[in-house]
Amino acid sequence: SVEAMKNAEFETKGKQEKTAEIKKLSAQIAGITNEKTKHEEHMQFCLRYKKFLDQLTPVGWFRETLCNIEIQRNADALERELLAREAAEEEDMENPVDPAVRQAQHDSAMAEITKKMEIDRAELKGKLDEIDDAAILAELNVMDPDIVPMFFQDPERILNHFMEIEENNLFLIQNCQETEESLEELKSKFNEAKAKMDEEAANLKSQIEHIKVKIGVEEGKKKLLMQRMAATKDARNQEELLHNINSKVLEIFKATGFGDNDANINTLGMLTKIETKLEELRNQIVGLPHEFVLMTMKAQEKERRQKARQKLLDEQRLQREERSQKALARSQAPVKKKVGKPVMWRSRPIDKKKAEVTTEADDGDMDDSEFFS
Repeated sequence: SVEAMKNAEFETKGKQEKTAEIKKLSAQIAGITNEKTKHEEHMQFCLRYKKFLDQLTPVGWFRETLCNIEIQRNADALERELLAREAAEEEDMENPVDPAVRQAQHDSAMAEITKKMEIDRAELKGKLDEIDDAAILAELNVMDPDIVPMFFQDPERILNHFMEIEENNLFLIQNCQETEESLEELKSKFNEAKAKMDEEAANLKSQIEHIKVKIGVEEGKKKLLMQRMAATKDARNQEELLHNINSKVLEIFKATGFGDNDANINTLGMLTKIETKLEELRNQIVGLPHEFVLMTMKAQEKERRQKARQKLLDEQRLQREERSQKALARSQAPVKKKVGKPVMWRSRPIDKKKAEVTTEADDGDMDDSEFFS
């Protein structure tokens, strides 16, 4: 029983030691896990910072770095082969080589390696130019960080780069503001030009409509003239009409100061001269003072009214004289006595008013008379 108690105490003590050891190991595992979590968070922060720096790094630098790493790998491999070959030659005791000759061979081999590196660099640059930037960056991220250098080796370089970016941003902001101002100015000019062109287009449309109306009126007059010409086929009437027109034009020709038509100018020639004279007079009137023109126009209008009034008075006087002569003739005529019973009607007949019928030719003659009067 004593031995059993000792064994139990020994096992209990061993169990307690193992429990303490387990607790200690658990505490160490928890500490290591915390450290691992901290390091992972720090690594994630570093990766984010590295990604941020990669975004600030010029794109061409990644291609140049990858090219240098590949060239350096090839050069290291060639140097290792050269060193291994030279070590094998040194161990060969049967064919010893002079150190001077060995050094010359070494220099020649290094020169060939350098030349081959330049050739490989040119070929590798041509291949890398065909690869996407994202693929080059992914390949650099896979490589050992110890052999891939960083573009920003000095914190001052990062600050200088940020200052350059800030200056560029300020320059871009200024350019953007100037561009917006120019755009607003162009928009205002465009709106003004559009409004002006719309107004001109509306005016032109109204003028077109007005001209169309005039064309319609002239077409109607042309139609009436054609109908009159068709109605007056008699050559005598046409010759008489042309003679009347020629006489009216000749009167206007004399009134405009050209005198008698000694040169026997035809009607169209006289109308051309009259039109030229009217245009000259119009230009002269435009150059005269406005007040003088108004006064002259008023005086001419007053004189015209006086002449019209005098003409009306003369016509009335002639009509009165004519009526007086008719009344005098009736009074001096012998009295006719009615013989027999006067005819009576059963009912007074209805007075019928006769409507005056005017032809289109007569209307045209009236228009011509009004024009030439």
